[in-house]
Amino acid sequence: MTEASEGETWICGYVSRYDMERGFGVIRGEDGYDYYMHFREIVGTWEPESQMGVRFRAERHRKGNLAKHVEPA
Repeated sequence: MTEASEGETWICGYVSRYDMERGFGVIRGEDGYDYYMHFREIVGTWEPESQMGVRFRAERHRKGNLAKHVEPA
């Protein structure tokens, strides 16, 4: 489900893969696109796991889609 909150667009999705040692992974958004996730964008103290539901703010970048402010759904 996509939500608008204070002018931002939030997207729900799930963690398709995450490498704890390297600190990054990929989220598959409900819109069908993949989003790169870096550990610095994780809100709170939780660890992403494969197939875990998340919500995030999507950002388009010249190198691809980015997930910002990632939190558990």
